[in-house]
Amino acid sequence: MANLVTAHKRFSLKHQLLCSALAFAVGFTSIPVHAEAVAAESYTVTLQNILATDPSHFNEKMWDLIRANPQAREQILSESIRLSMQHEIALHPNDKAAILAKFKKLYPQYADQL
Repeated sequence: MANLVTAHKRFSLKHQLLCSALAFAVGFTSIPVHAEAVAAESYTVTLQNILATDPSHFNEKMWDLIRANPQAREQILSESIRLSMQHEIALHPNDKAAILAKFKKLYPQYADQL
């Protein structure tokens, strides 16, 4: 927003400064949310890479990731369950309903997310 105002030079310096301050305030309040989103994305990418390269050791590597990032335990666990289920369904698309039922039975606390 501040870049747009500065680029057009149609507004007064006071207006430009107010827009810059507003843009900074909005950006500053969103930094923690953005950092969490980046971290969540990196966990997802890491877990996807593990599933793609070494699915037989997925659980072990998932727990290694949790031990390395204990603050994100729930996030990593729920994401790994979701990715495991997707991987299983991709391998056996005809058994989708049975796989979903199995995962809901194994992980009832995540049933609403599956």
